[in-house]
Amino acid sequence: LKSVLIEIKGTAELIVDEFEKVVAIRKQAAEALEEAEGVQTQLFRDLRPESWTRVDQFMDALTQLRTQRGHLITMREMRYIDAGRIEELEGQIVEHFDTLSRDTVGFLLKEDSLAPLTSELDLLLERTGKVEKTHEFEPIAEELDRVSDGLNVLSDVSANLQVEDPTARTRILEQISEVFAHQN
Repeated sequence: LKSVLIEIKGTAELIVDEFEKVVAIRKQAAEALEEAEGVQTQLFRDLRPESWTRVDQFMDALTQLRTQRGHLITMREMRYIDAGRIEELEGQIVEHFDTLSRDTVGFLLKEDSLAPLTSELDLLLERTGKVEKTHEFEPIAEELDRVSDGLNVLSDVSANLQVEDPTARTRILEQISEVFAHQN
């Protein structure tokens, strides 16, 4: 009888340990979801394209929305995550991304909308000429990567949106291509 009781006690301890692991994983999933909701709420609060005057504001916002969506997609793989809530959050991101994409196209249709990027690239090129040590190049490379990421997002947005005027769409894509060429 003693050996049976010892075996039952061992099994009970394993069950309790497993239960504690499940509770801990559920808590982590809930905390991760809460954090993602907070990030997303702040992201939406900061989206004010009607007051933006520079293309990099649009680029940064589109990049942040895309990054948040990627984070949400990754979170789907977490055990015990609220999949319905993740899907809801992703739907909100897609909706905001589409709206901001249309606003971005409207901004890009303005004359010289990408001129600040070209100027920024010129300044980066000038700073590169003054670099004497490798570590001094790191902030320049980071800024160049940021511009490149933003241009990629702009290119994707422009290529995938249905712009009523094909000439306008072509003009936007040509402007983006010129900035890419300048960047290279």
